[in-house]
Amino acid sequence: MSILFIDNSLGIFAMPFFDHTGLGHTGGIDGFRSALVYFPEDDLAIAICSNASNYNPNELLIGVLSNFYGKDYPYPNFTSITLSPDILMQHSGVYSAEGFPLKIEITLKDDKLFAQATGQQAFPLDAKTENEFTFDPAGIKITFNENSLTILQSGSAITMTKE
Repeated sequence: MSILFIDNSLGIFAMPFFDHTGLGHTGGIDGFRSALVYFPEDDLAIAICSNASNYNPNELLIGVLSNFYGKDYPYPNFTSITLSPDILMQHSGVYSAEGFPLKIEITLKDDKLFAQATGQQAFPLDAKTENEFTFDPAGIKITFNENSLTILQSGSAITMTKE
């Protein structure tokens, strides 16, 4: 089989990974997510399918490819820890940043922290350490510091001060 490398063809795209290029496709609908890629030079094919997953299959694909090609990869920590309400309460409050249009309210409910941006629904935060929390469905990581927090999402970081 010969493969013609072009930007895309019938939904199949060139998928670069460092100095390797595969052909594949990613997508999702109705809670299903998938990724498929084939690297002809290494005769490597990877398929990832998930249903109701809170983790992006592309991230899994990057981890698998990193392992196969000997690249460093910071494997995710899927475990959460349980913190006392006293520790969680230290993080509660309203946070804002000059030039950022939304405020973030952090509340404690049923021994769990929730974050809510102005005009949006609240979402639960999973504790990774006493000061680091995540909301995996949206790729959000929040790190609390004394009287501030930093939100990391999609490569952007915003530091907000406690009001």
